[in-house]
Amino acid sequence: MEFSHQGIFFLPFNVAPTITTVSVSTTSVKLPTSPLVGRRLVKITNQGSNELFIHFETVTSTSYAYRLFEGQSTEWLHMGTDIDLYGIRSTGTQNVEVIEFK
Repeated sequence: MEFSHQGIFFLPFNVAPTITTVSVSTTSVKLPTSPLVGRRLVKITNQGSNELFIHFETVTSTSYAYRLFEGQSTEWLHMGTDIDLYGIRSTGTQNVEVIEFK
């Protein structure tokens, strides 16, 4: 059960999130590699010291992507498992935290 008030989305306190850490490099990788079945909300946090780029498809470039700076997170994204997110970096490898709710 969830509800919203003035555009703010609330979840009951008895709902536990699924938290996954994904290693992202210069090759596009799915975030997370196996989405939570029945997922309704997802949040991505850049745990690295460099920029992370997020796409909605597998890509080979950081162009035309949503950029997350060091330590930055997305807002809570309302998306089911039918929508995939992919992460890529311009150089190196770093960890990305993915939090999902049913």
